[in-house]
Amino acid sequence: MGGIGKTALIQDVYRSEKVPGIFDKLACVTIMRPFNPNDLLIGLLKQLVDPKTLEGKLPSLASILEGKKYMIVLDDVLSATEWDAIKSQLPTTKTGRRILVTTRDESIAKHCSGGQEDKVYKLDTLGHDDAKNLFTKKVFKEPTNLDELELHQEAKLILKKCGGLPLAIVTIGGFLASRPKTISEWRKLNEHISAELHMDPKLGTIRTVLDISYDGLPYHLKSCFLYLSIFPEDRKISRNRLVRRWAAEGYSRDVCGKSVEEIADDYFSELIARSMIIPTQRSTYRSRGIGSCQVHDLMRDIAISKSKEENLVLRFDGDHTLHNQGTFRHLAITNSSSDRVGVDLEAIVDMSRIRSLTVFGEWRSSFISDKMRLLRVLDLEDTKNLCYHHIKHIGRLLHLRYLSLRGCEYVTFLPDSLGKLRQLETLDIQDTLIVRLPRTIINLRKLNYLRAGQGAMRLDYNGVVAPRGLRRLTALHTLSVVDIAPKPSVLQDISRLTQLRKLGVTGVNKKNNKKFLSALAALSRLESLSVRSEGKPGLWGCLDVADDKFSPPKDLKSLKLYGNLVELPKWIRQLKNLVKLNLRGSFLKDHGAAIQVLGELPNLAILCLLKGSFQSSEGGELHFLQESLPSLMVLELDLGGSKYVKFEEGAFCKLEILKLLLSFAEVETKFSGLEFLPSIKEVELYYYFHHSFEGAADRLKVDLQAQLSRNQNKPVLRTSGGEESKAMEATVLSIGKLVLNGAVNYAKSTVVEEVSLQLGVQRDHAFIRDELEMMQSFLEAAHDQRDDNKVRDVAYDVEDCLQDFAVRLGRKKSSWWLCPRTLWERHRISKGMKELRDKVEDVSQRNLRYHLIKGSKPTVVDAMPSGTARLTMSGMYEAQWQEEKAKADLIRQVNHEVEDRRVIAVWGTCDYHRVTSIVGRAYDHLKRSNKFECFAWVDLMHPLPLTELLQTIVRQLYIRSLQESGKATPACQLLMRTSMVKEDHLADEFNTYLSDKCYLIVLNGLSTTKVWEQIKMLFPDNKNGSKIIVSTQHIEVAILCAGTEEVATDHIQLFADQTLYVFHYKVPQDRAYSMGSTSSLNVAISYRNNSADGKSLTRMQTMVAAFRESDLIGRASQKEEIIELILKDSQHHRIISLWGMGGIGKTALIQDVYRSAEVQGIFDKLACATIMRPFNPKDLLTSLMNQLQNTGTSLADILEGKKYLIVLDDLLFTAEWDAIKLHFPAGETGSRIIVTTRHENVAEYCSGDQKENMYKLDILADTDAENLLMKKVVSWQAAQKWLRSGGN
Repeated sequence: MGGIGKTALIQDVYRSEKVPGIFDKLACVTIMRPFNPNDLLIGLLKQLVDPKTLEGKLPSLASILEGKKYMIVLDDVLSATEWDAIKSQLPTTKTGRRILVTTRDESIAKHCSGGQEDKVYKLDTLGHDDAKNLFTKKVFKEPTNLDELELHQEAKLILKKCGGLPLAIVTIGGFLASRPKTISEWRKLNEHISAELHMDPKLGTIRTVLDISYDGLPYHLKSCFLYLSIFPEDRKISRNRLVRRWAAEGYSRDVCGKSVEEIADDYFSELIARSMIIPTQRSTYRSRGIGSCQVHDLMRDIAISKSKEENLVLRFDGDHTLHNQGTFRHLAITNSSSDRVGVDLEAIVDMSRIRSLTVFGEWRSSFISDKMRLLRVLDLEDTKNLCYHHIKHIGRLLHLRYLSLRGCEYVTFLPDSLGKLRQLETLDIQDTLIVRLPRTIINLRKLNYLRAGQGAMRLDYNGVVAPRGLRRLTALHTLSVVDIAPKPSVLQDISRLTQLRKLGVTGVNKKNNKKFLSALAALSRLESLSVRSEGKPGLWGCLDVADDKFSPPKDLKSLKLYGNLVELPKWIRQLKNLVKLNLRGSFLKDHGAAIQVLGELPNLAILCLLKGSFQSSEGGELHFLQESLPSLMVLELDLGGSKYVKFEEGAFCKLEILKLLLSFAEVETKFSGLEFLPSIKEVELYYYFHHSFEGAADRLKVDLQAQLSRNQNKPVLRTSGGEESKAMEATVLSIGKLVLNGAVNYAKSTVVEEVSLQLGVQRDHAFIRDELEMMQSFLEAAHDQRDDNKVRDVAYDVEDCLQDFAVRLGRKKSSWWLCPRTLWERHRISKGMKELRDKVEDVSQRNLRYHLIKGSKPTVVDAMPSGTARLTMSGMYEAQWQEEKAKADLIRQVNHEVEDRRVIAVWGTCDYHRVTSIVGRAYDHLKRSNKFECFAWVDLMHPLPLTELLQTIVRQLYIRSLQESGKATPACQLLMRTSMVKEDHLADEFNTYLSDKCYLIVLNGLSTTKVWEQIKMLFPDNKNGSKIIVSTQHIEVAILCAGTEEVATDHIQLFADQTLYVFHYKVPQDRAYSMGSTSSLNVAISYRNNSADGKSLTRMQTMVAAFRESDLIGRASQKEEIIELILKDSQHHRIISLWGMGGIGKTALIQDVYRSAEVQGIFDKLACATIMRPFNPKDLLTSLMNQLQNTGTSLADILEGKKYLIVLDDLLFTAEWDAIKLHFPAGETGSRIIVTTRHENVAEYCSGDQKENMYKLDILADTDAENLLMKKVVSWQAAQKWLRSGGN
């Protein structure tokens, strides 16, 4: 994290005596902000050569460093884009170069090191002793024993606040060095350290450095980070708790097949990677590794201060008298033993706006109010003195999505009113006294997480009895723990929960085991299973069936079996995907046979053999033989009375962590063979016994340490149990954007539109929706806003109102007497919508009066566009780079010098919000240039009268004129007056106003060519180089907007991996424009605009047709022709290019050709590879060599002298071909390389302009297309008929 001492350490290494002597060239630079590659290059050159020689043209780094052994230090790299811009300048030499990069972000470190973990070094905070020594050195200027001073208690608190952060220790120590060294002075600093960090310039450095980390977060992560201020100091925050709360608050949204919880979990991982939170529990029992986190005290201070400024989180601790500072959304109550807290709440907090309530400590009935009707999260985990009657009326909280009563040990029942919580997604009642779920729980159709039962030490003891009808909870992903003994019929319900990923049951016995196994077989998506049965016979004979026909869920990754087994179930051998296995009380009879069975599971990485896993063997010995469990990485072993544990050489070849659990009976246990474990990194010893056994425990530790010292890895022995500045405005924007996104998305939803229609408030709803979109664009583009809190608060009000009336009107009307109440609600909500419209309009007018909205365009609509969300979080930088490149290409098209008015159309089949985002950012850039005199952005609504369109543009022109000179020009004032009072003359006046100006107009969301024909007449072609950008989801519209009768239409692809194009009229040859090497793709195809015969339109419409499966219908002749082309001229080396538009079936056809008998029989070597994105030549060559099944050192060695066939599918650029072709031998052996591509120019390039080696694949003929369509329809209808018949 920032301030941890990376710069000081790396500069000390750089200046050390050892380093300069072994390198020819050295340079060390800190990257300045804003990042400028040229400035960085000059900084390096000044250190590598004589600065006097740098006058005039600068030499390249490559020319200076080529052939040299050099070391370059790059300090404070903040993004992968910066590294990519730098590394291209540094030559790769074979002389042993070293490039050292420091960064705050783990993902950037891995990116710079090429994903090689051994080249990534994580710098941790200082240990306690080192931190104390550094502190005393700064304060007292000499070594001092703090423990002997009267200041030691205050010093301890200061060091705790610093948390081992060198920057904080040095800065605060230097500050205290000049202050009186008294208890009162140091206590004052402890009590007011947050204020001191803000106010005292000597301490401001700490705040500045840490603020950089916060400011660098994307806005969705800023909101997640500020949310952490809810939790008390030093609190370990469960990952699962935090992720599910974020999801319930709407901080993440499901995109591209990823659930909201998975996206929120990615946010957690990224905060860890950015060092914003500290992992506190690296759990070996979780697939995600890290089970909980903490926030560094200083980072927490930042989160608290910024959330206060935002009126986001209100924290009570009973010791503070709080003042009303606005409307808060999250209420956190800590240290609630004070009676005053209960009294102050209603007076200070506007309960009607609270979205989450979290209580740490004792419960008081005054904490919850009937006014909390918008509450989404009620988290009462481990709250003391909470009883059933406190939650009796919980059904009134209609918006509740997250309810946790975990650890509330006095709660014995759930009320029937729980069934009214139709929005509830998470219900956690683990470690309560609840033993039976209410009947009404089956109404919670959105519930996806239900955790119950009592658990300790990762073991689930007692489950809950579930009611009949549980099958209705079809959204459930997690269900644990259910007691199936009282009502075996619940197993029929469980078998219908086909979305279950995690299941825990108890009460399995021989009476219900067949039904249990039958239900288990139906859960095809199950990934985690816990089964428990106490006593005898326990699980003995309950997990196998007589005919051995049971097939467990194939995706099962985690299995916990608690209870007497005697021998492992036979079906456990089928669990090829099993990663984790926990056994407890299983009393397996044959230890060796069990280990052998488990060793056959190829993915078993974690094995926990807890108490009673094995029956005590003769002599109390556990013996792990050679080749035992070859894939195991973590072993937890409860010795269970064993006196001797032996690891033979060759056992556990991948074991990295060994956990040993001992009680007093096992303290004399002997171990041998630890030195033979080849991959061991850590041995953890957990013991619990009386202090009289401490001597034996010490001897055991000495023995273990001696064995580990002989291990080549030098593993660690751990023991446990013996001693037990844009700051404010960036925050405003972050919260505002997130809330406003939610409000806009909800305002656009079909549910709200439908209910608006029912209530007769659809005009108000439409107005609110449109104004919110304009405010959204305001927040995206804003830098100096002064009224953004109003926007945020209105967004909250909008979302609250819309969700409230949608939920209330969506309730089932079960009887006639509900009608009057519903009519009253309709009247109330209609009135609320009117008031809401007035509030939105007021904010909108205020923004207009004070020129706060610079244009009215939406730039980014979603918190995470779906195109980007398809990547992992570690791939976000690549997506951002692609978008920046696309924006730059679009700007170059707009800036191209053409006198005529030029129309540029943007069309894409990827996420349309992403298209709008790119156009919007290009528009922002162009507005800051001096090229255009007039700007306007219009979101086209349908139908949209031309008068309203013109009024929208005129308003923006008027605001622009005011902003430039403080007063609108006379011509602009006349135009504005005309738009308000003389609408009939507005078009003529508008045309006159633009006639002598160079203008830029964006028309976003054009849907028909008819509308374009009407709109384009409004804009004069004044030969001043004006531009109109049209964005559309219809390719026909894009082509017809960009083309003319005299000039052809060109297109340029903005993304290589998605369909996103810019269309423009083709420039004549004498004015040809090339985008050069930086273009994403050169022009591939030209189309004439010929509306008379419709041919152009028909051909371009095929671009949006995607054939997911062709089955080669209509491709028989093409297949024969390609095979003939391959067999032709069999003695010469040839490169054949198959080209055609995306989705036309190139891949399916060429793979069918590749697999054909005619081809397979005539070549010595064959391989077929699809080129992945981003393009990596090394990965491609590895794929080819793996298929060729040869151990040669290079592809050329493998293919030399052989007749080979290589297929390279989906080549996009000529540069990719240049990188590949060098690896193929060019001997005349009759070999063939077949390339598929979408672009004719790439095909020509690969085939060396030999037209006879190029094959163009056209679209299907009408008859073939009809046959393919009917085949798919008929097969689908047959499938539906089969399903309706029950599978008969």
